[in-house]
Amino acid sequence: MYKKAQAAMEFLTTYGWAILILLIVIVALASLGIFKGPGIPNYCTSSPPIGCADSKVTTKGTISLTLSAVFTTSATITSFNLDSPIVANCTPILNTIPKIGFAERSCTLNNVVLNKNQKYNGDAFIEYILEGSGSKHSTSINFFGEVEIDNSSLPDNNYVNWTGTPGLIGGFSARKAHSSIDGSAITTNGSDFWVTDETNSDYVYHFDAFGNNITGSPGLIGGFNSRKAHSAIAPYGITTNGSDFWVTDYPTNYVYHFDAFGNNITGADGGFSTAKASSNTTPVGIDTDVRINYILNNGKSTIPNDFWIIDNSGVDYVYHFKRL
Repeated sequence: MYKKAQAAMEFLTTYGWAILILLIVIVALASLGIFKGPGIPNYCTSSPPIGCADSKVTTKGTISLTLSAVFTTSATITSFNLDSPIVANCTPILNTIPKIGFAERSCTLNNVVLNKNQKYNGDAFIEYILEGSGSKHSTSINFFGEVEIDNSSLPDNNYVNWTGTPGLIGGFSARKAHSSIDGSAITTNGSDFWVTDETNSDYVYHFDAFGNNITGSPGLIGGFNSRKAHSAIAPYGITTNGSDFWVTDYPTNYVYHFDAFGNNITGADGGFSTAKASSNTTPVGIDTDVRINYILNNGKSTIPNDFWIIDNSGVDYVYHFKRL
C-alpha cells in the first residue's frame, strides 16, 4: 500500500507540472480563437413568390436580404417588420423586388450596435404588391448567420459605438458635474477629461478615465472656474498640453491661459487675442500640437508654439497662430 501511494506521489510530482503547463497553453490558444471552427454561413429561407438567396447583418445594425420575385412579375415592398436581432419596423433603402436576378435590399436600425461574430437568427415579415396587381400579400423570411463588420464607408468601418462603459473604456454623462451643464468643448491628456460649461457656470469640469466627476480640486487634480479670467467669459473651446489649459472666449476674442492649478496666467505667458486674425473673429474650437510632448518629456509641459482656432462668426475659418 505504501509503495502504491509513493508511486502515485512520484507520478504527480513528475507529470503534474507538465499537465498544468499543458492546460495553461490550451486555455491561451482557445482565448486566441485557435480552436474556433468555421463561422456559420449566412442563410435565409422564404416562400414563393418571394425568394431569398442571402442575408447579412452588420455591426452598425444594417440588415440586408438578397431578394427576388420568383416565377412572377416584380413586386413592391409596402412594409418590412423585424423581430430579430431587435423588434422594429423598417423602411428598406429600395423597395422594389426584381423578377430577373436577385437584388440586395437593406434596412438600417437606429441606435443598434452589434458585435462581430455575434450569432443572429430572426424573421422578417414583408408585405408586398405584385406588379399589375392592387392586392397586398405577406410572407415571412427566416435569416440567420454571424454579424459582420460594416465596410460600407472606409473612414468609419473599424469604429462602433463603445459607449456602454465609462471613461476611456466607453462614455459618460457630463451631468455628473451638474444637471444643467451646457457642455461645449472637451480635451484630454490621454487619461482624464476636461469639459467646459459654456453658459451656466463657466466652469471647467474634470472627469477621470472612468467618467467620475473629480472636480473638487484645481487643475490636473480637479477643475477650475474660467471666470478667473473675467466674469463674463464664455468658454467655448479648450485644449491642453498635458498640464496647462488654453480656453477660448468669444465675447472678448481672446485665448486665456490657465496653469495646472487653474490659475489665470494669461498676462505672464501664453494668452493672446484672436483679433490678430480678424477683428470679427468668434473663436470657438481650439487645438494645439504639443499634448503628446507632456508624456514624451516625462511629465514636463511644453508651451505650445502653434494653435489652430476655428472661427464661428460666419466665415467658418480655421486660423493658425504661431508663437514667435
